[in-house]
Amino acid sequence: MAVPGAAPASPSEADVVVVGGGILGVASAYQLARRGLGVVLLEKGQIGGAQSGRNLGFVRQQGRAPEELPLMIASNALWRRLEDELDADLEWTQGGNLRLADDPAQAANYEEWARIGADFGLGTRVLTDDQVREILPGVSRSWLMAIFTPTDGHADPLKTTKALAGAAMRSGARLLEGCGVTSILSAGGRVLGVETQRGTIRAPAVVLAAGVASARLARSIGLDVPQRVVRSTVVLTGPLPQVTRCAVWAGSLAFRQTREGRFVLGPGGAADVDMRLEIFQYLRWFMPTYLRNRHQLRLRFRPGVFLASLRRGAAGALEPEPEPNRADTRRCLDLLRDFFPQLEPVVGARAWAGNIDGTPDALPIIDTPSHPSGLVVAAGCSGHGFGLGPIIGVVVADLVTRGTTDFDLSALRLSRFAEGTMRPARHLL
Repeated sequence: MAVPGAAPASPSEADVVVVGGGILGVASAYQLARRGLGVVLLEKGQIGGAQSGRNLGFVRQQGRAPEELPLMIASNALWRRLEDELDADLEWTQGGNLRLADDPAQAANYEEWARIGADFGLGTRVLTDDQVREILPGVSRSWLMAIFTPTDGHADPLKTTKALAGAAMRSGARLLEGCGVTSILSAGGRVLGVETQRGTIRAPAVVLAAGVASARLARSIGLDVPQRVVRSTVVLTGPLPQVTRCAVWAGSLAFRQTREGRFVLGPGGAADVDMRLEIFQYLRWFMPTYLRNRHQLRLRFRPGVFLASLRRGAAGALEPEPEPNRADTRRCLDLLRDFFPQLEPVVGARAWAGNIDGTPDALPIIDTPSHPSGLVVAAGCSGHGFGLGPIIGVVVADLVTRGTTDFDLSALRLSRFAEGTMRPARHLL
């Protein structure tokens, strides 16, 4: 987004500073600027350079917990008109979301969620094997259970994030890339602004949407934001014949197909958990979730990642490049060949990884803590942030300008962890 070699001068003040150039940050900056506020958006790397530009691109209502479904339903409505609103090609495809289960316990969970989807009016339905083959022609396998939500879709993550950032700037927001925030400033119970690698920016409101750096930045003002970072691998194939417009979750393989025929693949729920300081700080909250998912979450020790989590001011520094899991890469390609043998040869064009910031109950944190006032936290989306991004931008703008929102955020408040009132994770993913 920035001119190569240029380092725009840092402003000394703003109405609101948004920390983080992922989809939550750029959507928030866009909505705030549209309401006439003087917005400064800060990103320590490049817009969409972290998880918001590295995810699978699913935009799904299906499988979400009831506590966040109203937000996602509203976000889905925004997605349907977002290309026109931003005047940008996001590769938005409303092809539905299909989930396939091959074990009885998972099938029972899917059947239960189909009833939840029906209660929310989503049109989710259980499919027969023949109906699955209509959506996935040529698929070689059968499943015990399949559910389908036709109003879901998918889009290109990096194009979307950059388009929102561009719209924010056209609306008057100032964007500084390569400008990490090292701490949030407060005094007398109020936010005063932020300290950056280029100096101080004074502001009466700060939006903390810094992804995996959110917990470290929150500690600079004495807030505990329980956060676990999960490293997930994504694989992109070469162009292949068009098979489906649907986003698919088939146990150990998730996939969608781009307009040019490339498959974007992920290893289902399998992921790596790099050892960080935050793991030990919030162990008591995350241990139950880890134990339930220990067959999918693999603990790893990467010295550079661990040392970065210990360093003072690391919240303003770039994360070490997340490495894709090569075994996951091979497994994704092998499973795609197994699912669609007619597509041979399937060749992996490239693979990458992204760091997902998660909470103990796998629900986002969207809140205005009472101390310090003037802070809005939008973090911990647990792998669901891409789809939720557009509506979270609206909610953040509501909280900054009105101090409230029309959505019930009680289940997403930060204090639920310390109060011991968080609910067990209910997601299918």
